[in-house]
Amino acid sequence: MTVPSQFSKWILVCLVLTVWHSPLASAAQRIAFIVGVENYRPDYFRNLDYAEDDAIGLAEQLKGLGYDVVRMTSREQNPALKPTSPDKIIAAFDGVLKGLQAEDTLIVAFTGHGVQFKDEPALKTGGRETYFVPEDGTLDDKATLLPILKEIVARAYRCPAQRKLVLIDACRNEVTSKAGDKAPRRILLGDVHEHPRTLPKGMSVLFSCSDREKSWEHEDLSHSVFTYYVLEYLSGKASSDFYPDKNADIGGLVQYVRIKTNAFVRTKINPSGQLPQLVGDYAPWSIGRVAINGNQPVIPPIQKPVVPEMQPEPKPTRTDLASGGQDWSQWGGSSLRNSVSPSKATFLKWSTSDKTNVIWYSALGKNTYASPVVAGGRVFIGTDNGTELVAGGDKGLLACYSEQDGRLLWTYQADKLPTGRANDWPNIGITSTPLVEQDRVWFVNNRGELVSLDANTGKEVWSLDMIDSLGVFPHNKSHCNVTSLGELLFVCTSNGMDESQIEIPSPRAPSFLAVEKSTGKLVWESSLPFDQILSGQWASPAAAYIGDQPQVIFPGGDGWLYGFQADNGNLLWKFDCNPKETKWELDGRGTRNNILATPVIHNGLVYVAVGQNPEHGEGQGLLWCINPNRRGDVSSQLPGGGVNPNSAAVWFFAHANGKNAGNAEFQETMHRSLSNVVIKDDVLYVADFSGIFHCLDAKSGKHHWSYDLFAACYSSPLIVGDHVYIVDGDGDVTVFRHSANPGKNDGDPVSEENVGNTVYSTPLVANDKLFIATRNQLFAIDHD
Repeated sequence: MTVPSQFSKWILVCLVLTVWHSPLASAAQRIAFIVGVENYRPDYFRNLDYAEDDAIGLAEQLKGLGYDVVRMTSREQNPALKPTSPDKIIAAFDGVLKGLQAEDTLIVAFTGHGVQFKDEPALKTGGRETYFVPEDGTLDDKATLLPILKEIVARAYRCPAQRKLVLIDACRNEVTSKAGDKAPRRILLGDVHEHPRTLPKGMSVLFSCSDREKSWEHEDLSHSVFTYYVLEYLSGKASSDFYPDKNADIGGLVQYVRIKTNAFVRTKINPSGQLPQLVGDYAPWSIGRVAINGNQPVIPPIQKPVVPEMQPEPKPTRTDLASGGQDWSQWGGSSLRNSVSPSKATFLKWSTSDKTNVIWYSALGKNTYASPVVAGGRVFIGTDNGTELVAGGDKGLLACYSEQDGRLLWTYQADKLPTGRANDWPNIGITSTPLVEQDRVWFVNNRGELVSLDANTGKEVWSLDMIDSLGVFPHNKSHCNVTSLGELLFVCTSNGMDESQIEIPSPRAPSFLAVEKSTGKLVWESSLPFDQILSGQWASPAAAYIGDQPQVIFPGGDGWLYGFQADNGNLLWKFDCNPKETKWELDGRGTRNNILATPVIHNGLVYVAVGQNPEHGEGQGLLWCINPNRRGDVSSQLPGGGVNPNSAAVWFFAHANGKNAGNAEFQETMHRSLSNVVIKDDVLYVADFSGIFHCLDAKSGKHHWSYDLFAACYSSPLIVGDHVYIVDGDGDVTVFRHSANPGKNDGDPVSEENVGNTVYSTPLVANDKLFIATRNQLFAIDHD
């Protein structure tokens, strides 16, 4: 039960922390300065219930971590420590700052009412100044209010402390009717407050909610929700995943409070949730060593759905399947990611050189890595701007063409990130293959933003900046082929290493997200695999009802596959896709792989191949078939080696039947792969990066045949009717006969055409037309 709105509050908690990467030296000071106010001038503000409890709780918790605490509340005996005016607070704070050195740690906390004024200009950094209200503060005289950013944050920034983090916990402003008509005009209420967008380097702010969200309290907690979980984290009650080397750190605090606050509010108070927002630097700085006593899961159990109840996706009707008159609106055709077209058409007689059976072709950018999708009479594809489709030089584009004649209808443009190749590699554009449903398009752009567009006009509906809002650090590029189940979108954030390939700048930033389709609000997140990311995270999720449970399956940058309950983010199972004896080495020299292919769900089983960045070259790979109905660590081996009795592995393919690395030929070996499998009639096809195209039994993993394409393969296969299509990097489109009982002769191509350029994408068939994107052209090809 929530506190009634007329008694709700806006609690502002600012924690300014200065820390460093090395352990605290014995001479270092740990100082905390905490101010709490809950008694106010009744003509302007209601008294608060929990503000001083928040301040006292923080003070006691920090004392337990070895901090010397200076506290200002109305309960103090010393009059100098009663927070009646901004001058008294500033004077006390200045006294605390004296003598601080670079190696010291400073924590400053404010709890109480806060206000923002509409008639003030926005800050240069974005947002507005927030004023903390002392006991004698009024709305008529700003001199009675304390500007948090100008007076407190700025002072902390100027002190010798090297790192600063500001956490602001804001509930709603509640001004009494006695404040007069002018108060509502001058004050920004909590549901429209505005945060800064940037801060000086070395300063970070974690707000308790995002812009235009409300920050909540709950009487069961006897605190604001945000402050409660700050205290819970500092007391060691989180999962051990959040305490690297048993230390409470900034990264763990930020991640834990984000997850718990949002989940609690969505479940107990408001389905819109409350997502703490980070501004400024994001680094895993140490707060102090804690006694970890928490056994809570990373995602708290949800007692009721946080979104409207998910319903299984409708299956195509017999009429749809017979006519082939269907769009292809996402990567793999559906959230199952199994690229089997319902069309019965064949595409064996065409040529891009003499334009035989070519309906139309249109220019793309200079480099196209995304695959096209077709929906509602339009073709959507991500590309770059190397051919100047629009003015302005290098940028990311999402282009929309007419399905009928290839006319360019509109383009969405995204400028390059100022950080350059570390996060946004030059001249590759938008690599995400979009998801289209009705009049909406969703994709991840080159700036690390999840974007929703109007499919008719290309105008932005909403966007979620995963770098600024979530602290994500994409390695070289942002990429995810978004999918959905019910009302949720599922996204991999691309969080990864820096350019050194050694450091992970944001190990506790989320890797996997679930987001509301209509609003872009975050429903749940997971930071797995934390600091175990091997390089980048560029794979895409699959989602489906498995049994009666909605599951989303995310490939991790550590080479593990993770299965989550789709509606609330509970981790159901995890599977290590590498043998335990494998090792990761830079530049592809090692034997351990991560996952770049998308998992495919078919007949209740999950299929995925491992691989590496193509720039790392060729190497040994593996293809797995996994049962997603088991729970826990379902890897094939135990952490220390040996067979895992809880293993969910159904089969794996490394070499042809009964052979091993010593006696298997090159063509009989599964190499590193970027390819999704495709399955029909329990026959599976997959390509590896070395250019070997394999055909296996989907139930047993038995090897039927392999074919050498004699070129690297970036694409995934496509089944249309009785044929399977695969495109290699040289632009050769090779077609094989599909049979429910494959024999050796089925491994001989029935057709081969070349599209005249390199292909990094995967073709599709929609409405009985074949669509293929080369690196710089998009073709629509008619059936035979």
